[in-house]
Amino acid sequence: MSPAPRDVWTTVWDASAEATVFHRPEWLDACCEAGGLENASRLYETVDGERIVVPLVRSRASRPAWRTAWSMPVGFGFGGAFGTRPVVPEDVAMVLDDLLTGSARLVLNPGPVTGAAWAAAPAQARVRHDVHIVDLREGYDALWSSDLSSDTRNKVRKAQKRGVEVQWGLGTELMQVHWEIFLRWTTQRARESGIPVPLAIALARRRESLVGYETIARHLGERCQVVVARVGGQPAASVIGLLDGVHAHYWRAASDQAVVRRRYANHLLVARILERASARGCQYVHMGESGGKRSLIQFKEHFGAKPVSYEELRFGPVTVTKTVRAGEHLLRRAEILAARGAARLRRISPGS
Repeated sequence: MSPAPRDVWTTVWDASAEATVFHRPEWLDACCEAGGLENASRLYETVDGERIVVPLVRSRASRPAWRTAWSMPVGFGFGGAFGTRPVVPEDVAMVLDDLLTGSARLVLNPGPVTGAAWAAAPAQARVRHDVHIVDLREGYDALWSSDLSSDTRNKVRKAQKRGVEVQWGLGTELMQVHWEIFLRWTTQRARESGIPVPLAIALARRRESLVGYETIARHLGERCQVVVARVGGQPAASVIGLLDGVHAHYWRAASDQAVVRRRYANHLLVARILERASARGCQYVHMGESGGKRSLIQFKEHFGAKPVSYEELRFGPVTVTKTVRAGEHLLRRAEILAARGAARLRRISPGS
């Protein structure tokens, strides 16, 4: 059935050990509203009576031959299939047999939880993703005493001793605070790199959106929380946490380095996210991708996070998938060259 009936979808989600907040119908609603997409989700029933849901959104192109379907789009987490029992390759084959008859192009991002079931899928292109996940099944106290490095524990304690205060609130209450910290962080990074601040802000707004964040917060309610670290009463760092079911997500983070320096506010925020996730019964905390940045990878691993890889799958005519992939590379390259060119111009004086 498509779209998947809301009541059945929720029942399948509740029964699944693989479903994340990104698989909720409320998340798909936020994605459609923020991205101008339409709900194309699917509900399947297997011959043995199990049920499988695929969150799916689709572009509103007037001609079906031009439509792209995503599960899920960039910036909106994982998709793929989840069900009343773990998804297996046979389920994937059934799902693809249906999906590929209705979409000219399909982009599927199953995430690290169910990614293995898609290993044999006949995708025209694959994109590797490397993420880090914290295992909380033994509880936060066990994680603190055994998995966190002694240096990390000391920094968390120092943050508390040096006056860092933590404020929790729903995303609908504190998202504006997070956004302001994010813009300050973007400004600082631009100045450090010699990139004009307006250009850096424009590029950041192209990748992220306050309206999108607020839309997600409104649809998720108490599942979307923001934790803010304050230094001297001033917001200095923040994290958007998605706390729901078995899998929690350390989803977005930003900090004002001019304020948090030597205060270790970021360490305290991660500790508090892990602590709250454990208290809510979450067994894993997904800390996302690091873009190959070694310092960020080490930061996550100091909290006990382990690396996990999975593949995003792209289906459709080979010429289309290659063209889209090349276009993405060119766009990223153009952004980098624009930033470098602007920085170079700033360094060249009129008399040079």
